[in-house]
Amino acid sequence: MSLEKFYPHDQEGYSIIEINIDKLDELFHSLDHSVIHKKDLDPNVDQYIFESVEELGTSKKRIAFFCKNGCDELKNIDIAERGVRQYFNYRYDFYKGHLQSKMFQAVISLIIGTGFLFLYVFLSNLHTDNMTVGVIEEGFLIIGWVALWKPIEILLYDWRIEFKKYKIYSEITRTDISITNHKN
Repeated sequence: MSLEKFYPHDQEGYSIIEINIDKLDELFHSLDHSVIHKKDLDPNVDQYIFESVEELGTSKKRIAFFCKNGCDELKNIDIAERGVRQYFNYRYDFYKGHLQSKMFQAVISLIIGTGFLFLYVFLSNLHTDNMTVGVIEEGFLIIGWVALWKPIEILLYDWRIEFKKYKIYSEITRTDISITNHKN
């Protein structure tokens, strides 16, 4: 369900995610001492934008920062806009890689678990009365199912959470971002 009606709209019909700040420094994480266009966003700003984009779903949207003080120089505004864009591009790339890594982990674990189950099937077809072989056979069965637990969990449930984050950050990277001195 889109909550588009709760957001202001511009003349072109875009929903506006408005963020009011007193100065540009409020956008960025206070512990990050990188140059401004390479800084991490303040976690609250990131979370607010992420949740707003999630609420708006597929509707057209823009992100608008309105700065009361400390935004006098156009150069600083351009650098801050570039920093916000780069941050969201980084988050997009991070979740893309994270999703790929999680799926790779699931496939490798699936192969290992399946391998133990094949060993169980092989040993169970030996039809031996040797107790040691029977214990090893049951061990392979248990290890096989335990090893399959995590990849099945990832393939059935976990990937959706990561994919959702990836999709939202992808949407943010395609969203127009602007910083202005004050709200018109």
